[in-house]
Amino acid sequence: MDLNNLKYAEFFADLPTPLYEQLMRSARLQALESGSWLFHQGEPAHAFYLLQHGKMRLVQHTPEGKDVTLATFSDGDLIGLIVALNGDPYPASAEALERC
Repeated sequence: MDLNNLKYAEFFADLPTPLYEQLMRSARLQALESGSWLFHQGEPAHAFYLLQHGKMRLVQHTPEGKDVTLATFSDGDLIGLIVALNGDPYPASAEALERC
């Protein structure tokens, strides 16, 4: 899928055209292999992501060294929107469960 097709994604469908165009100027396509990390817990949230296809999980690393899956994502889901808008660090890491 190329960036021009994003206007058909549910999140972008109702955005005013000027805002959509502004977002698209900053948008980038990124592919991940299974087991790759999109971002890591504690990193500055400089972006949010729209998962076009594939599956990902949100994992929080505990002080005890355990990984806790907080959520799973699939086609069309937004990842990291609120923390990116607030400028907070990512509270968890995002891992590709399959090619995305």
